[in-house]
Amino acid sequence: MSSTFRPSERRGTIGKRLSDSAMTPQRLQQIEELYHTARECAAGEREAFLVEACGGDRELRGEVESLLVHSDREGAMDRPAVQVAANLLTSASIARLVAGAQLGPYQIVGPIGKGGMGEVYRARDTRLGRDVAIKVSAERFNSRFERESRAIAALNHPQICTLYDIGPNYLVMELVEGDTLAELLKKGALPMPHVLRYGGQIADALSAAHSKGITHRDLKPANIMIAKNGVKVLDFGLAKSASDETATLAIMGTPAYMAPEQMDGKTCDARTDIYALGLILGEMATGKKGSTETSTGHFAHLVQRCLETDPAARWQAASDIKAELEWTAKSLGATPEAGTKKHRRRTIAAISTAALLVVAAVGLDIVAPWRKAPIPSMVRFEIPVPKEALNPGSLAVSPDGHHFAFSARDPSGGPRRMWLRAVDSMEARILPGTEGAGIPFWSPDSRFVATFVTGKLTKVEIGGPPQTICECNGLGGAWSKDGVILYNDAAGHLMRVPAGGGVPEAISNGGMILSGFLPDGEHFLYKGGPGNDRMYVRSLDDKTQSPGRELATTPLDARYAPSASAGRGYLLFQREGILLAQPFDERHLKTAGDAVPLAQHIQAFGRVGFFGASANNVLVYRVSATAQDTQLTWFDRQGKSLASIGDPGSHLTLALSPDGSRAAFSRFESSTDLSSKLWLLDLARGTTTRFTSDPGSVNAAVWSPDGSSIAFSLTRDGRDTLYRKPALGGNDEALLTSNRAVPTSWSPDGRSLLFRAFTTEMSIWSLPLEGDRKPAAYLAREFGDQDGHFSPNGHWVAYRSNESGRDEIYVREFSSRASVAAGWLVSKGGGEQPHWGDDGKELIYLGAGRILMAVGVLPGESFRVGEPKMLFQLPLGADTWDVTADGKRFLVAVPLAQNAPPPFTVMLNWESMLKN
Repeated sequence: MSSTFRPSERRGTIGKRLSDSAMTPQRLQQIEELYHTARECAAGEREAFLVEACGGDRELRGEVESLLVHSDREGAMDRPAVQVAANLLTSASIARLVAGAQLGPYQIVGPIGKGGMGEVYRARDTRLGRDVAIKVSAERFNSRFERESRAIAALNHPQICTLYDIGPNYLVMELVEGDTLAELLKKGALPMPHVLRYGGQIADALSAAHSKGITHRDLKPANIMIAKNGVKVLDFGLAKSASDETATLAIMGTPAYMAPEQMDGKTCDARTDIYALGLILGEMATGKKGSTETSTGHFAHLVQRCLETDPAARWQAASDIKAELEWTAKSLGATPEAGTKKHRRRTIAAISTAALLVVAAVGLDIVAPWRKAPIPSMVRFEIPVPKEALNPGSLAVSPDGHHFAFSARDPSGGPRRMWLRAVDSMEARILPGTEGAGIPFWSPDSRFVATFVTGKLTKVEIGGPPQTICECNGLGGAWSKDGVILYNDAAGHLMRVPAGGGVPEAISNGGMILSGFLPDGEHFLYKGGPGNDRMYVRSLDDKTQSPGRELATTPLDARYAPSASAGRGYLLFQREGILLAQPFDERHLKTAGDAVPLAQHIQAFGRVGFFGASANNVLVYRVSATAQDTQLTWFDRQGKSLASIGDPGSHLTLALSPDGSRAAFSRFESSTDLSSKLWLLDLARGTTTRFTSDPGSVNAAVWSPDGSSIAFSLTRDGRDTLYRKPALGGNDEALLTSNRAVPTSWSPDGRSLLFRAFTTEMSIWSLPLEGDRKPAAYLAREFGDQDGHFSPNGHWVAYRSNESGRDEIYVREFSSRASVAAGWLVSKGGGEQPHWGDDGKELIYLGAGRILMAVGVLPGESFRVGEPKMLFQLPLGADTWDVTADGKRFLVAVPLAQNAPPPFTVMLNWESMLKN
């Protein structure tokens, strides 16, 4: 066969052409028809046929020949041409399937949605004239997957969604009309007759599959359809069939429904599915994830045995569960029609003592006094942070407990954006229009996530575009059930605006940091007092200047979590990294018991603790990163590693002395003790000495201009307090200010300290070290100004601000008019961590992509700079660094190993911890 292309070139060409948007369904069909005809030609006639059929269309002929060569080599004589070609398709091309596209005999009708493996489409089987569902994966299936899927396709059971066919990266399945069980459960618990009926059908499906050695391993409400004729279990066996070598297919268990052995990565079998079934039965009966507070009596025992930690203690066969459910239904008279008006009319005359027992058994309020109602068990699992989401912060859980939102950066170093993460699946995505996002908060119906972006308050409907509520600058907010949004503006005023949009109005003159609404929509929680560390409750309609009722003391933010018991709830707040829950009486607006610890080492993002809770007993939090060993290493301006200095350790902050002979750094005490202490390193000898031993944690330190003293912030009880101590050590420690302060720079004349403060936004404050020593705001605006650094002559201050919508480096005069004068923009494309180099003749900062940049300061009376120039890229994970005064050497804490970021932790039925 002569050819324009060599075989290897043909494969690349067809892959390129098929992934090209210009490849229409008609073109694909033409290729397929020519392929089939050419396959039927005798060996000597094939070339002549192609010459005549393709004419001068060399690309068409090359594509058909490529398929012929590929199918001959793979032995794919019986496969449709487009199916063979699909081996060369990328996930991006698959995702562009449109109505009319043809996958072999299947004609795409339109998209249905997204499944755990990829896109799902409705299609028409043109051979049999039936509609099917086609699930397209982002990856090719391997041979083992195909063999096992063929075995699963042999399952023939009325409660199992039939697998008709399998392609190289798509599955053809029975099209089931109806709602998923997950959709039904959004409306609450199901009637007990339906729980028993659906549970029995799911158990029957499991039994049929288990008898053939097939385990589901991803059983969950989203994989169960409630069709006209009952249950249909979807995606059966695919979790087991995906081996380690095909792990990228994202066919995996869902954390909220995983058995303990599955969470631990151990061998799974039929009893793994039985554990998930127990969780589903409990959820159907109560409407709550992870709940086993289903009823007294036999049904509760049935569920509890499904959920035994030891697989050997569980039910050993799904057929046993089916039999138990049928027995329970018969003993309760819980037929599918039970609960309907017709059934009640037919049986009302037969109400008796037995009927009262039935009512008790299905979980109503009539309970035998001698029988203690079971307490629902707490379920805890972890969800990994998406690899594209760097430094997550400010978390909020949706009221229905299905999702949580958080802000994070991407690896390019751009502005923070809002992420949406599902609690019960691996779904994670970025919400559109949230560049520069701040602290998120939810609408009461869980439809919208609201946040502040540059100069406006925005709400984003899940799956929809962003909508502007009003033009304003603020931080954090709360959305009442009556459609009222409260938020703090840049000056600390509490503002009110309708959720549908409007002009904001002030309801306070400052001093109130909002926490959230109570369920009644009338009362709200806020922090105030002298140190903004006291929690109050106040009415929205209160027009007086009364602060309201004081509830608790906490330096960080607090959240309110409703309880399963009416009229009760919990204040959730953080002290010294410990998450506490304090009972709260909604009727009398007061605390109703002592605070109880729930978790420790909770991460904080500014003043905001990284935790949130829903209205249905779902709690999500994230712990602080554990100690990661780093090695202090010298680099030159070209990024060449010069030498390592000192011992490895968890270097959290780093500050070089003015003469470059010493370094002050903070580090964790151990991998389990996350309090940090300050140490000094002699850079000539490589020896370290402890500088602080206080029980609190040191967050940051700066050197005096002569190197004789060190100012550092010490966190006690959640408050950052500023101290000064001689660099030679000793106990001569002087309190500088009790305000929340993190020092960033000491003026060259030794008279002033710049520190970072946090009110409603990050701000830069100045502390005089002479006279009355009263702190004053140097730059306190709505833009989150921070990281202020004096120039060597003391005339300028370099700082970071997001006033443009992303973090950039600016410079202002250090004068009383700095807050009203305009700043000079220094960086381009983003910047943070400014440092002065070459004795003030240049500014060095960290730019996008973790690249260190240098900008020359031009001579003259006014401040002018040149173009930013790249120096070198910091090693991955190296967030702690400093530069010598001459700007020639960089001391960097380089990670010795890449630790995975701390995951999100989810607790279902967390309230049971308090009851126990």
